[in-house]
Amino acid sequence: MLKEEIINIKDEYVYEVKGRGIIIKDYIGKEKQITIPDTIDDKPVTKIASEAFEGKNLLEVNMPDTIKEVGKYAFASNMYMTNIKLSASLKYIPEGMLAFCGKLKELDVPPSVKSIGKNSFDYVKLRKIIIPASVQKISNKIFGTKLEENKFTTFIVEKESFAEQFLSSKDLNIEYKESL
Repeated sequence: MLKEEIINIKDEYVYEVKGRGIIIKDYIGKEKQITIPDTIDDKPVTKIASEAFEGKNLLEVNMPDTIKEVGKYAFASNMYMTNIKLSASLKYIPEGMLAFCGKLKELDVPPSVKSIGKNSFDYVKLRKIIIPASVQKISNKIFGTKLEENKFTTFIVEKESFAEQFLSSKDLNIEYKESL
């Protein structure tokens, strides 16, 4: 017997209660600059479902630090998005998370992130991405094509980190930030 999903709507968010947390399934609001709530109905928002914010014409997103997981293509196709603040609890950047967000120029990956998936930044011309030492896996196709073909992004990494070793082997623009 399949467990029935119960979908709820609060303000501009369609969500599901899962255990002690909330999964945002869809954004139905009209705002272009949003701060995702950290709680809904007194429960923490812990996950954003795949494609939940895809193609919503968002310009700016602030993600609360309660979010630990984001689904594939969750923020994809927000072509005019210029800024996204990721959760300090995010474990990984999944496939296609910010694909086709062409106006996004900078990204600060939080130190909670362990991996960055393929096509995460497909058709995104990031000028600068800060990758912490916590990242231990980076897809060779985070921009959809081979990393070696990316000459417009500056990768800011920590010395002796996985990111430094992986990216320096690909002859990319690398700068260093001081270890924390």
